[in-house]
Amino acid sequence: MECFWSQLKTEELAFENPFSEIELIGIIRAYITWHNTERRQKTLNGMTPEKYRNHAVQKSA
Repeated sequence: MECFWSQLKTEELAFENPFSEIELIGIIRAYITWHNTERRQKTLNGMTPEKYRNHAVQKSA
């Protein structure tokens, strides 16, 4: 979890300057969606978290 927040701060919030709490929440939600569905991760064999989770579920079924 700490790694995720570190990535959020360095990859997204370093370039965004939200003016309100609502805008900040929107930025965080968009980042979480991108992180889970599009960001490939070396530790997950080059898969996104969503694909890795689906692969693991199919493999165990």
